[in-house]
Amino acid sequence: MQIFRSFIFLIVYAITAILFSVIGVLIWPLPFKQRYWVVSRWAVMNIWLLKVICGLRLEVEGRENIPKEPCVILCKHQSAWETLALQAVFPPQ
Repeated sequence: MQIFRSFIFLIVYAITAILFSVIGVLIWPLPFKQRYWVVSRWAVMNIWLLKVICGLRLEVEGRENIPKEPCVILCKHQSAWETLALQAVFPPQ
C-alpha cells in the first residue's frame, strides 16, 4: 500500500511541478514577493499532499525562535524534503 501511495504522490508531484513551472515563467514580470508567494504555494501544496496521500506530517518545533529580520539558515540536507519544508516554514527575506 505504501508503494501505491508513493506512486500516486509522485504522479501528482510531477504534474504540479510542470504546472507551477509554467506558471512561474508566466508571472515573471510580477514583483518578487508576489512571485514568491505564488511559487511557494507549490511547496505548501506538496506538503499537504504528502499529509493526505502518504500520511506524512510536518511539525516545526521552536518556530518562535525564527528571527524576524533577515538571517542565514543552515540546513544539513538529508533529502528533498527540506526544499519543500524550508520554503513553507521560512518567509522570504
